[in-house]
Amino acid sequence: MVLKCAVLIVFTGVNFTGTRTLVYEPKPIHSIVRSFQVVAYDKSSRAVEMYDHPFSDSPVAQLLAGESIAHWNGSSLERIFVPQHLAVVFYAGQSFSGNKTFAFPSWRLNYATLHIGSIEVVSYHSSMAMVELYPFPNFKGPPLQFKVGDSVSNFQRAIGSIKIPPFHAIVVYNGKQYTCPSAELAQPRIQELTSKVSFQVQSFQIKSTPGPVAGYLFTNASCAGVPSMIYNPETKVFEQHTIPAKTLYLHDKQPTVDDFIQSLEVHDEFTLVIYSRVNFQGNRSFVWSSGTFSTKLTAAISITIASFVVIKKAEVVSFVRAKASLPDAI
Repeated sequence: MVLKCAVLIVFTGVNFTGTRTLVYEPKPIHSIVRSFQVVAYDKSSRAVEMYDHPFSDSPVAQLLAGESIAHWNGSSLERIFVPQHLAVVFYAGQSFSGNKTFAFPSWRLNYATLHIGSIEVVSYHSSMAMVELYPFPNFKGPPLQFKVGDSVSNFQRAIGSIKIPPFHAIVVYNGKQYTCPSAELAQPRIQELTSKVSFQVQSFQIKSTPGPVAGYLFTNASCAGVPSMIYNPETKVFEQHTIPAKTLYLHDKQPTVDDFIQSLEVHDEFTLVIYSRVNFQGNRSFVWSSGTFSTKLTAAISITIASFVVIKKAEVVSFVRAKASLPDAI
């Protein structure tokens, strides 16, 4: 049995030579063991693991930080595990040449269609983060990857799911050349943004955000407008969500709201201040998250949103109007 505080390293040759296998938990070892080592477990001893079968428990390759394979002649990869501190760079050509595809920390599935000529494992840094567009639902398949500033004016592929890292957003357009209705998406994990829904992504732009997302405004009751699905890793189910009419950030404000907003989400640490009249006048309501889950204002609550501002939840107590007859100084 391998203890969680230690790693068993076995070799097929004597004197720690031959094929190396790192064992992190009790499991069968399907190779001859001629020598072995036991080392203390830390993140530097956690390897990237690559599998050629979706249900295999024996990786075809294990690579630690800084290790690489200049000529990959192995089988296609169905499953990849990337530890939190690492990233994998897959090159289309041998000797680290050709187009690159990154695999960031998490489980990666269905990479069988990715042509791999060489592989390199590097340390992960947040500056490497990219928006990832997957061809299949459940974040399967090698994704198209885009950095802040990238854009595509004529997009003709299907999107099965999307991963968006913190402080990134993708602005999707219903027409080519960034035309027709658009929506800004910043949800971390988005499902079913495909040809099955009425919003067709025909062009898009990748942008940075001014901070964490404070919430979303929707033009349909109970967030049930244009359907998309967001995976909840805690419940392990796909939850019904929508493409938002507006994505909110701290200090966002709008003196006149033209859309008929019927529902909203406000994330923890933020408060949405809603006014019944334009220019931050009229009846004022505060909406904030009650806990881990987002608060939603549904159509059953009859509140007109004519203007709004986003503040920190801690600022509510000091957010005082000089006179009831005057608009707030926003």
